[in-house]
Amino acid sequence: MTMFLDVLKTLPRTNCGECGQATCMAFATQVIKEGEDLGKCP
Repeated sequence: MTMFLDVLKTLPRTNCGECGQATCMAFATQVIKEGEDLGKCP
């Protein structure tokens, strides 16, 4: 859980969708569970 929060804290939390996910929370989940590239967040 701590890793998830650490990733979420690095994101802008604007839910812009530019990463391909609907929300920053969904993107953080993909980073943790699927190894998505954190650099996809603008």
